[in-house]
Amino acid sequence: MVYKVGAVKACAGLVCISFIAALSGCNSDDSAQSGTSTSASAGSAAVSSSSAGTTASKGTTTSTGTTTSTGTTTSTGTTASGTSGSSAGSTAAAQLPAATSKASSLVTNYNGADACLPLTMPSADTLFASTKKVFAHYFLPFPLSLDNVTPVNDYYNTQYLNLHGESNKWLAQGGYLRQRPVGITPNSNADWELLNMEAEVRSAIARGITGFTFDVMSTSEAVGSGSPLSLMLSAAQAVDSRFKIVVMPDLTALGSNSSAVMPVAAR
Repeated sequence: MVYKVGAVKACAGLVCISFIAALSGCNSDDSAQSGTSTSASAGSAAVSSSSAGTTASKGTTTSTGTTTSTGTTTSTGTTASGTSGSSAGSTAAAQLPAATSKASSLVTNYNGADACLPLTMPSADTLFASTKKVFAHYFLPFPLSLDNVTPVNDYYNTQYLNLHGESNKWLAQGGYLRQRPVGITPNSNADWELLNMEAEVRSAIARGITGFTFDVMSTSEAVGSGSPLSLMLSAAQAVDSRFKIVVMPDLTALGSNSSAVMPVAAR
């Protein structure tokens, strides 16, 4: 999810920059020590810029960097007439990197630096104790890895996301997929499929999901000790036995063939 904050444009554009910086939590200690705020300085700079003609007639102005009761703010040293606006703009721009850094630290303070979650999640015990359960549709054709190969060379990257993948099968559509699971490092363990499913279960629990509805499109996916459904049942048991797997016969794929549907439903 993306949250956007809009601000009304200021007459000189500098107030807008300072306002956005303030929303980002970038009020620095330096600003507090100087006795003036960024937005006030920018606003005063705009006033100074608009009255450049008057300043020019009065000659060069110097001050100590404090804000007077008239609302006019000047900077330390000698300031040439008509340059206050650009000086304030440069000062505001120089503060932007600090604002970006602070905003980033705020975003990643939740859930072990997981920026995908904008709120603090409850513990697993609290989650599973709730009377409300959350089941996510698990679609077997798109696991974490299809072939246990380095992501840049795996089937997702070379075939599904490639315009000419699978012998131009999806050329008219611009490729089979537009996105993929986040790539993972290949695992030398022979049980890499099971370990990847365990990772998927852990990820689901971390996001408030209490179970999967496992989409079964053929009897081979559900029947047998080495079937994908059996692996998922083992993965859920290994991670947290409270995580439930609901078998969902895919009737679009299985059709009305009762000999195929019944063994799946019996699981």
